[in-house]
Amino acid sequence: MKRNEPPIFLWANTPVELNDSIIYHYTKAESLIKILENMSLRPSLFNRLNDLSEGKVNWLCYDFDTVSNQLSFEDDFIPNNCGLISFTSNYTKGIYGSGTIVSGANRPRMWAQYAENNYGACIAFRKDILLKKINQLVSKKKDDRFAVIEKVNYTYLTSNEVPPKRTDPITFIKDNYRKLFFNKDIDWNGEDEIRYLGINMPKEIPIEGAIQYICFGSKFFTPRDDGKDYGLQLVKLLNDPDSKCHGLFNDHSFSQIQCNANGYFEQIEVDWILNVIERLREDSEIANDLFRKMQQNYNKHQR
Repeated sequence: MKRNEPPIFLWANTPVELNDSIIYHYTKAESLIKILENMSLRPSLFNRLNDLSEGKVNWLCYDFDTVSNQLSFEDDFIPNNCGLISFTSNYTKGIYGSGTIVSGANRPRMWAQYAENNYGACIAFRKDILLKKINQLVSKKKDDRFAVIEKVNYTYLTSNEVPPKRTDPITFIKDNYRKLFFNKDIDWNGEDEIRYLGINMPKEIPIEGAIQYICFGSKFFTPRDDGKDYGLQLVKLLNDPDSKCHGLFNDHSFSQIQCNANGYFEQIEVDWILNVIERLREDSEIANDLFRKMQQNYNKHQR
């Protein structure tokens, strides 16, 4: 996506299909601001995994020379060289997997668990563009880097054995990464996780042009008890001509999560600019300037 051109991929035009062409990343409001400030995703370390069985090399049949080498691999190499980013996908609501296909941004439990109980956001990414950017990073150091985006396997067997093989750590992970890092206990299967795994990758993964849309939690624009106002921070960031995200979005690039009478979550295109004007009523010049710029972008897109 070229700078200052309106986005062509808007949430209202995103087909909800049962595939992983669009993948969804839930995050806190503060993290969303950082993501947009840098227009990049920062992988997490493996010591933050929520399933204790993942990455436990001592449960696998790897032929280490000594116990200390094994512990060094698990306690040193993996935390310092491996990173992950968690996504999810569209899914079906119904009995035995049949029923209505639902957007991956409509997951109530994930809004509660990973997006601050609806105070956060969910970013929808085009997987093909994200993979292209990741592969470009890998190609710069093919021998030392490795990265994939694949679905997690949910199983009752949390300690699958890896065939014994004496190799260097990177080769070992490349050969056995699915058993090491893509198996989770069956109790997590409702998340339908799609995971990025990177070895010796940069700390920041560029995302410009890969964002399909951003869905705000129902409480995103609500000021916090501690006085923090991430909705206001977001508006000012998008309106800052020096910011990396300036000109990349308009008001049709966003949606907001809501709940209907049946309790199901569904997306509505957020008329969030009204939120902006209301929140910035003490500084109407900023609000009106933002509205004018977004309207210009929208008019360009319509032509």
